[in-house]
Amino acid sequence: MADSMVNSIAFSKLNGDNWKFNMEMLLCYEGLFGFIEGTELEPTGDKVSEKDKIEFRRRKQKAISTIVMGINEEQQNLIIGLKDAKQMWDILRETFEPVSRARIAHLRAEFMQVK
Repeated sequence: MADSMVNSIAFSKLNGDNWKFNMEMLLCYEGLFGFIEGTELEPTGDKVSEKDKIEFRRRKQKAISTIVMGINEEQQNLIIGLKDAKQMWDILRETFEPVSRARIAHLRAEFMQVK
């Protein structure tokens, strides 16, 4: 079910707000929202089992892959090499939110290419 949901959440420059909302809802549905909030932390300590560590890594990878599968190659270029869902989310948000300075710079660069 989640695979079909991700496929229906296609990012474009025109639907950034809708994409963000839908991706947040999908991550909530999957129990992965904490990874983009930064509240889902890797379990540490002597009492943490190997099973818990493996489960955390599996969920972290699922959050990352959910985000990556919801964007196209152009947006993927912004986050290639990152291994943290929150970092990915923050870069995408800063770049494509209508009011951010990064968004203004991105739009200005696109405008200059059109000329």
